[in-house]
Amino acid sequence: MLGEPQGVIPADSVDEEMESTSDYNSTNMVDRPVQTTATNPDHYAFIIGYNLPDINTRTMHPSPSQIPFYWQTFKENVEPLIKIFHIPSMDKLVREMQRSIRFLSPSKEALMFAMYFAAVISMTPNEVQELLDQDKETLAAKYRLATEKALAKAEFMSSSDLMTLQAFVLFLFCLREREQSRFTWTMTALAVRIAQGIGIHRVRRDTKLPPYETELSLRLWLSVWLLDLRTALDQGTDWLIPEDVPDLALPLNINDFDLDPASVEYPLSRTGMTDMAPTLVKHEIGSLLKKLPRLERESEAIRPSAELDWDEMERIAITYKKNVEEKYLHNCVEDEHFQWLTALNTRLFFAKVPLLFYHPVLSSDARSTLSPAIRDRLLAASIETLECSYAVVTISTSLRWSRLFRTSIHWHAIAIILEELCLRPNKTKIAQRAWKAIELAWDCWGSFPTSQHADELWKSLIKLMRVAKKRRKANQSLYAQERTEAEPSPSDSSMPEIWALANSETQLSWPTDYTAGYLYEDLDEVLIDDTGASPSEVID
Repeated sequence: MLGEPQGVIPADSVDEEMESTSDYNSTNMVDRPVQTTATNPDHYAFIIGYNLPDINTRTMHPSPSQIPFYWQTFKENVEPLIKIFHIPSMDKLVREMQRSIRFLSPSKEALMFAMYFAAVISMTPNEVQELLDQDKETLAAKYRLATEKALAKAEFMSSSDLMTLQAFVLFLFCLREREQSRFTWTMTALAVRIAQGIGIHRVRRDTKLPPYETELSLRLWLSVWLLDLRTALDQGTDWLIPEDVPDLALPLNINDFDLDPASVEYPLSRTGMTDMAPTLVKHEIGSLLKKLPRLERESEAIRPSAELDWDEMERIAITYKKNVEEKYLHNCVEDEHFQWLTALNTRLFFAKVPLLFYHPVLSSDARSTLSPAIRDRLLAASIETLECSYAVVTISTSLRWSRLFRTSIHWHAIAIILEELCLRPNKTKIAQRAWKAIELAWDCWGSFPTSQHADELWKSLIKLMRVAKKRRKANQSLYAQERTEAEPSPSDSSMPEIWALANSETQLSWPTDYTAGYLYEDLDEVLIDDTGASPSEVID
């Protein structure tokens, strides 16, 4: 049975950053009972053992006739992005549970509620209203509470049941979409410790476990590894799992139908796009991101105050890119939208790698010391970033994943291009390509509603764009040749202002936007809200 801990190898805290206490007063020191309501439930209760609000989870399931809809929605919207399960086995299990929904074990009930929760948050509010005749926020809150209650009943913190851990990990992935908070980050630490307690971090294909159980354990541990990395980057902290996943601990690059639960032999790992390929690509990207800080620290230790070794970093990034393309992406089909989006997002990530390398320099006074060759590389990387982003947005517009790709703005890439356009001749091929990239960026995000923070960024970028357009019209090679008091040089004030704004609230990290599991987006962007002024309102 899926999720039973048969033969799993037995196992042989994160210090939380103190929050500001400026509003603290003596009344906070008095112990008071936690007040909860139906609209404001105590989500912390299920962690430390308090009784959750008096609810009967048996009554919170959808009708048996609706369960196939939830499961199908999960398979289409969520499962390709969070590859934890073996779908043929789960198809059978869900049908069985549908027939006995009132008599499920705590672990099975936790899994079902986590699946309902994931399906609901992957849908738009209009879809939920039209297809389920309910408000999305109300329904998501209901299934979140039910999942927590079911996990508590399953005693998830002390359980050695894989199904319970599967439900918990799926819940955390989806909860991260709901609230970018320290709560999810802290809960991820629990998932890591629970997984290590069960022993799945030690599972390898050279152990004596059956192939099916081994592959499920490897998929689950890789999901925990990715969740740990994501939430750490969200909070700007170190990850709990320091090491990369070794090859023998990586799931095989296979389709689900390749894996037979009754088989005693492993299926052959495929080359190219499979059901597991998108998750394995995320692992490659995550491994590179983990390697970059180590390279930076090692470089600083060897050559204090020296520039980072661009050639070494570029060589490593090229190696990773080549490996990903050869192993997973070489046979992507344009007609298969999810495959094509995976390939485009991977290309987008590697396009932005130079911005990752030089982000500390670009954000400091040392920007002026960059050599012409490095500035050329950064300009080319920024152009490719905007071109890839436009392609992703264009392809995804009519797809269920479209919101993933329209809620981020590549501030740093736009700023680099505009600065270079102010400083370079405008008749060169690279300048013409750069102007085209700026037009694509404005098509993607120029009319999108922004937060106040993003609006300030737009105003600064628009100021710089006006300068670049004026220089383009005058056909001047350097901005310094024609400076006016009304329009300061980008090297004096505009660019530092843009970089300060872009870095003031969000570190250069990924991912900051997540719906049902995407990993590649938002390397250096600030999320924008659904309210506020539009950039078009400040464009003359």
